[in-house]
Amino acid sequence: MLKTLTLCPQQPEDKAFVFELFAELRRSIFIGLPEAMAETLVRQQFEIQCANYTNTYPDAAFNIVKTGQVNIGRLVIDRSGGAIRVIDIALLAAYRNRGIGTFLIRTLQEEAKLTSACVYLSVERQNPALRWYLRLGFEVLQDNEIYLQLKWLP
Repeated sequence: MLKTLTLCPQQPEDKAFVFELFAELRRSIFIGLPEAMAETLVRQQFEIQCANYTNTYPDAAFNIVKTGQVNIGRLVIDRSGGAIRVIDIALLAAYRNRGIGTFLIRTLQEEAKLTSACVYLSVERQNPALRWYLRLGFEVLQDNEIYLQLKWLP
C-alpha cells in the first residue's frame, strides 16, 4: 500500500471528504447527545478548525493522502519560518495501524534532516497518538495543560 501512497493538493471539491474524515474522529465525543445536535456540533467544530488553520497558517500545504485513487487521509504541513510544522495528520479508521502515518512522519523527518529543520506538532495530552509520536523520537517542548507541543530534532 505504501508504494501507491500519494499526496495531492487539497481542492475545494475535497471538502466533503475532509469533513467526513474530521467527523469520523469527532463523533465519539458526542455519544449520548441527540444525533442532529451532535452532527451540528461536529459541523461547527469543523468550520472553526478550517478557519483557524487557514488564518493561522496561510502558507500551509493542505494535502489529501491517497492510495491509488482512494482518499484515505489528510496531511497539513506548514514549512514557514525554517521549520516543518505538522498542523494536521489524520487517516480514516480503516487505514490506521498500517504504517501509513509512520511513513508520512518519517518522510517529514528525512526532509528535516536534509534541510536542517526541526519538526513540530501539537497533540492533546489524552490522545493515544502521543505514545506513537514519542516512539518516533519527538520530545515534549511545552505543556499547556490540554495540548503538548512536541519537537523532533534531526
